[in-house]
Amino acid sequence: MKNNKGKPDTVTVSKIAKGDVITMYNARSKGKVLAKKTSSGKVYVTVKKSGQTENTRIAVSYAKEK
Repeated sequence: MKNNKGKPDTVTVSKIAKGDVITMYNARSKGKVLAKKTSSGKVYVTVKKSGQTENTRIAVSYAKEK
């Protein structure tokens, strides 16, 4: 994850298969799905593989804007 100052932030996710759904949240449980918002130092990411349920949220930290 890159937290870019003055430019859109970027998130890179690897090893994803066609049909997987990636969702980012602002909290470990409940919380909101993030669109163009970020939380303080962490976002929470899930992967939902086709035909399966969404996995447990994983915390991903990010650095200050550069």
